[in-house]
Amino acid sequence: MRRRESEQDFPALEWSAAMCSHIPNKGEQMVRYYGRYSNIARGKRQKENGDDRIPRILEPEGDIKT
Repeated sequence: MRRRESEQDFPALEWSAAMCSHIPNKGEQMVRYYGRYSNIARGKRQKENGDDRIPRILEPEGDIKT
C-alpha cells in the first residue's frame, strides 16, 4: 500500500487554531500511555510478578551460519 501525501493551504488563524486544539486546557492531562503500557496494566503485571519477564528472540535450531 502506498502512502499518499496531501498538502493543504490554511489561513494563518485557522492553522494556529488547528495547532492549539492539541493543547489541553488548564488542569487537564493528555493520555500518555494506554493498553499494555498504562499504569493499571503495569501494576497488575507487577502484582502477578509477570512484568520481570523479558521477551527474547529464539534462534532456529539446526544449521546456523555464523
